[in-house]
Amino acid sequence: MNNIEIRRIGGSIFGRGFRKIFGFFFIFLFIIIPIMYAVILSIQQESITPGVMYLGSKFLNPLTTLNQASLAIIKNHATYISSGNFFGDIWRFLKLYWNILGSMYIIFSWIRIFGWIYGHSPLSNDSQKFINYSLGFITFLTITFMYLALIAHSQLSMSVLDSWKIPITALKNFINSFPYMVSSANKIVGGKI
Repeated sequence: MNNIEIRRIGGSIFGRGFRKIFGFFFIFLFIIIPIMYAVILSIQQESITPGVMYLGSKFLNPLTTLNQASLAIIKNHATYISSGNFFGDIWRFLKLYWNILGSMYIIFSWIRIFGWIYGHSPLSNDSQKFINYSLGFITFLTITFMYLALIAHSQLSMSVLDSWKIPITALKNFINSFPYMVSSANKIVGGKI
C-alpha cells in the first residue's frame, strides 16, 4: 500500500466514525429530547393531547419554529442581545440557535427520508440524487401544507390560506435573518458585543 491509499482508508474510517458519532448526537439532540419533552408535557397535563400537539408542531411543521426564530432575529437585528444579565442573554442566544438548528435538522431529515424513498422506488433509482431530493423537498412542502390546512390552522387561529403562507414567509424570513446571524457571529468572535 502506498501513502495515498493509507490516507484514503484512514480518512474514510475517520469520516464514517465522525458521521456516526455526530449523527447519533443530532438524533438525540433534535429528536429524542423533543419526544421526551412531549411525554413529560403529557404527564404534567394528565392528557396525551398536549404532547401530540407539541410533536405535531415540532416534526410536521418545523417551518413555524424557524419562522418565529427568524422573526426574533430580524426584530432585534442580531442573535445576541446584551441586557446586562449574562446568563439570561446566553440562554436566549442558545435557545434561539437551538430552535433554528433543530428546525433545519428536522427539515433536512424529512427531505433525506423522502429522497431515500424516491431513490428506492420502482420509478427512480438511487443514482438520481438531485431528482430524488427535489421530489423529497416537494413532498415535505406538500405534507406541511396538508398539516397546516387540516390541523394547524385552527391552533394558530388563522384561515387556511393564511396558514399556507407560513412556509414561504418562513423561508423568506430565514434568508432575511441570515445577515444578522453572520454580523452577530462576527461581533461575538471579535469580542465587540
